[in-house]
Amino acid sequence: MDYRVLSKQLASEAGKIIRKNFKMGGEKEIKNDRTFLSKADIEINTLVIETIQKYFPDHNILGEEESKTHSDSDCVWVCDPIDGTLPFVYGIPTCVFSLALTKNRKSIMGTVYDPFQDRLFFAEKGKGAYVNDKRLEVSKETDIEGKTVGIPYRKGFTYDILEGIEKLYDQNVLVLNIFSIIYLAMLVASGDLVGVVFPKNTAYDAASVKIIVEEAGGLVTDLFGNDQMYNKNTKGFIASNGKLHDMFVETFKNSRLVGDPGLEPGTIRV
Repeated sequence: MDYRVLSKQLASEAGKIIRKNFKMGGEKEIKNDRTFLSKADIEINTLVIETIQKYFPDHNILGEEESKTHSDSDCVWVCDPIDGTLPFVYGIPTCVFSLALTKNRKSIMGTVYDPFQDRLFFAEKGKGAYVNDKRLEVSKETDIEGKTVGIPYRKGFTYDILEGIEKLYDQNVLVLNIFSIIYLAMLVASGDLVGVVFPKNTAYDAASVKIIVEEAGGLVTDLFGNDQMYNKNTKGFIASNGKLHDMFVETFKNSRLVGDPGLEPGTIRV
């Protein structure tokens, strides 16, 4: 099985599971990091692990709800079964499935699927980024004044970025918070947003963003402008059109480390 084909097949199957379980007032749990968990999250995460183990038994898998590490392979698949579980469980159709393949700690392929608009975002190192059959390209904006920036933020994330957000407000920037960072990052790749800022340390929220946004011509770094690994905890990330990246780094350079939600999948029922 070709890993490109496999990733797209998994995206399609994940989309079916999301649509099947989508409704207002869906069952949910709250995890230790105070984020939501649904049955669909677990079902998709399990599907990804079982399928990848079948075709690539030597590869490791880092998933938001469960991971499988059983070798010293250079290849790690990084999965967020539903990025946007919060809107999903309340019947708001804004979430995506995300799967990235990393090799030697770098993202080499990313697949993101929006099941409600049937949009498949895909990128492979050096081969460009696409949504369905359309080539993706970031915006060419060089002025942040009056633009829209995606920032999913709440108290308890890894970094306190409120100072940076206030600086954006001072430049008449509209901050869009929909609690689906990968969805927002795909809007950067498509040229609709000039940038997104993510103040949490979770690799499964970042790995696919790195390859797709950069293959669309943008830039993705940690919050402080540095490159980083994507098969382990991160230092948050900034994904931009590249032209405004230095401005974003300057704006958020004083972000303070306040916590470490980690990758623990433990939950408490509500």
